[in-house]
Amino acid sequence: MSACTVCGGLHVARGFCARHYAEIVRGHMPRPTRDLDLASRLEYYSESVAETGCQIWIGSTNAFGYGRIWLKDKVVLAHRVAFEIANGPIPQGAYVLHRCDVPQCINTTHLFLGSFNENMADMVRKGRQQKGERHAHAKLNTEKVLAIRSDQRPQRTIATEFGICQQNVSMIKRRERWSEISQS
Repeated sequence: MSACTVCGGLHVARGFCARHYAEIVRGHMPRPTRDLDLASRLEYYSESVAETGCQIWIGSTNAFGYGRIWLKDKVVLAHRVAFEIANGPIPQGAYVLHRCDVPQCINTTHLFLGSFNENMADMVRKGRQQKGERHAHAKLNTEKVLAIRSDQRPQRTIATEFGICQQNVSMIKRRERWSEISQS
């Protein structure tokens, strides 16, 4: 019979003893003992998704959805730790990218090394960059872009009205900006 993954007690359900399983049912995540090695902690705080093959981090995450784990005296990204355990040290300045585009995934077969530029190119290729209305600092939306394109007044006047510079008005009218919006 197997043991509880937290305390080593008698296994009852889903890898836990009765006490720790009850904590999970109540919505509390039991903490593993401090003597677990790093690989065991990664396994403990993740679960497999058969359909995608992802190993999803269910522990703490940052604002972007990437798993976080304490390592010595600092918090590090779980997918980077998983990659290092499987492949050795990550070179200085290298990024660990996801083939699956799931920030919580720590499956090392879904991870690969790349540079900042490769990471940005991967983001653009997969259509994940924030542009248009989805961008956090967007001052315009589809309705305003269409209004700018059809407005015949001087570009400086239009720019002042919409709180943007004249060059942006020019690029919108030439469809160099907001090119994804077609004239209706």
